[in-house]
Order: sequence, then C-alpha cells, then structure tokens
Amino acid sequence: MINANTVVTAGRCVNNSGGWSTNVWAYPGYTGSSASFGACSARTLYSVTGWTVDRNPDYDYGAVKLNCSVGNSTGWLGFRWQSASLNGLPIHEQGYPPDKGWGQWRDDGSIYRTNTNTTGSSYTTGFTGAPLFDNNLYAVSIYTGTGSVPPTCSGNICTGTSELETRGTRITQSAYNNLLNWRNL
Repeated sequence: MINANTVVTAGRCVNNSGGWSTNVWAYPGYTGSSASFGACSARTLYSVTGWTVDRNPDYDYGAVKLNCSVGNSTGWLGFRWQSASLNGLPIHEQGYPPDKGWGQWRDDGSIYRTNTNTTGSSYTTGFTGAPLFDNNLYAVSIYTGTGSVPPTCSGNICTGTSELETRGTRITQSAYNNLLNWRNL
C-alpha cells in the first residue's frame, strides 16, 4: 500500500503473458483462512511498456488502484529512490508466499547487489510483488522473483559459485515518478 487505495506490486502480477490480469483482488492482512481487513477489487491496473510490451525484468513493476480505501485501516509504506548503491542496506520483505499457506510473512536481510534497475538479496522465495523496505518503512525495491547468479569470471579465473538470489525491481527516479502519478490518480 502506498496510500489508502493504491497497491504497488510486480508488473507480472498485473500483466502477465502479454495480457492484463482480470478479477484482481487485494486481501490485506490475509492469514490463509481469513481476510483481516476484508477484500477490495481492482479499479485500474498500471504498469510500464518496458514490462507490458518488452517483458524486460528491469521494468517488472506495476500498481493496482483499488475500489476501496483499505489503507486507511492498514496504513501504508513510503517509497524512495536514490542513485547511489543500496549494497549493505538492511531491508525487510513482507508478503504472502504460497509455500507458507498464503499467510502474511516477513523476512529480514540486506541488499548485496545493486544494478541500475535491479537489486539482489538473499530471501525466501514466493514473495512476488512484495516491497523490500528499509528500517524507516520506505520501499526501495519490489520483489520480482528469483534467479541464478553466475560466478564472476575474468579470463579463465572464476570466483564464487552459481547461486540463487532474490531479485527486485529497484525504485529508480523514473519508477518513483510513475508510482507518484498512479498514487495520485
């Protein structure tokens, strides 16, 4: 939630396989058996052409404008961007992983890789669309899935091993401006 009626999520949650999602609902505080704050249907879905047309994971973010103002009951996060590296930033992830029965879970860690448009961290999988937020409750990235990180190689010398990492779409200045616009519609 970034205001009373706007949810930020991964682009794949609102537009996947080349089409817009249908019958989208939000269940804040869902425990796997009950919706603590009720349910809200989507009024409008948003994303950017970098995701909806190009399927570029650097732009895998979107938003849902809800038909209710549930954020007045749940509260919401701020969001920010910065051009500097986020490496080492302590962050938290909160979402509804299916392997945990769709209940709300939180994971804590830090960002260890920052690219222009993405972040990498070690987290539990299954939080697609969840915010990666700092200790001040500002989202800095949006969880978009996991991927394999190959070893670092120079010539014929490689260090590290192939490992699985949690990836996020970084809130860049452009993403920040889009989120502000969608929030204020």
